[in-house]
Amino acid sequence: MAARKNYGALIWAFFRLIRWPNLLLLWIGQALFYCLLLRPLGEENWPIYLLYALATLSLAAAGYIINDYYDLEIDRLNDRKRPLGREISTFWGFVHYTWLQLLPFSLAAIYSPYFLLPILLGISFLLWAYAAKIKAWPFWGNLLVASLVVASLGLYYQEALPYLAKNLWAKHFFEAYLVFALGSNLVREIVKDREDLQGDRAQGSFSLAHYLPAWALKSLLFFILLGSLSTGVGLVWPYFGLFSGYFWGHFLLLAALLFLLIFVLIKAKSKKDWSQLSLLLKIYMALGLAALVWLP
Repeated sequence: MAARKNYGALIWAFFRLIRWPNLLLLWIGQALFYCLLLRPLGEENWPIYLLYALATLSLAAAGYIINDYYDLEIDRLNDRKRPLGREISTFWGFVHYTWLQLLPFSLAAIYSPYFLLPILLGISFLLWAYAAKIKAWPFWGNLLVASLVVASLGLYYQEALPYLAKNLWAKHFFEAYLVFALGSNLVREIVKDREDLQGDRAQGSFSLAHYLPAWALKSLLFFILLGSLSTGVGLVWPYFGLFSGYFWGHFLLLAALLFLLIFVLIKAKSKKDWSQLSLLLKIYMALGLAALVWLP
């Protein structure tokens, strides 16, 4: 009975290591875009989208592992109880990192050697470079990791362009969501840096939160949040009549959550406040994704 319990604990530690809620949200986003936007347009090439989903989720999981490896000491200082180095040894961490990389590379080499494979190799390199070096670059590290998150949907966008070009409302909606996702992910990355500010400083890693005073950092986050949502709305506004009242009601709910985010942002002082803001940003991104349900 004890051995079975330990085995179950190791499986749970692995899922926490690869940030399963983040991966689940990423997969749900890809599935919703395919099922609710692309498939109704006539784009039913589900095997290639399944390949894209498997490849991006696997590389994202590997990216979390290599990031935790380089952050072992920082996470200790920030009191983040990550599984790596505690429940899962660094050796087994590298084993998981290796197979999570080899799986998508192998599939891409078989089914898409001239398009998907070079892209995956580039993403893998950038994830390693981010964990090892670029993360310490103020703002640019945040922008890189936010862009890589959005890149998974970018593959879908590129594949479906022939269908989207015939349906401009769908094309503009897709582009609006890419802008929204980039902005909200960028803000969340900066917020996480602010949350971990003390531990990062102790390790000699200086993020944007270190260089900017509180008012300037909050102003930047405010304009990114407001700008990304406003740009997204501007892209779909010409097609106002195509969307149902449910869609615009959903948008008003999203706007209300944005105002709550801004209120919490203005008041944020302690680590707990920034943690709360990070959680609200996750809800904000999930609510934005849920707008797909009301597409015409």
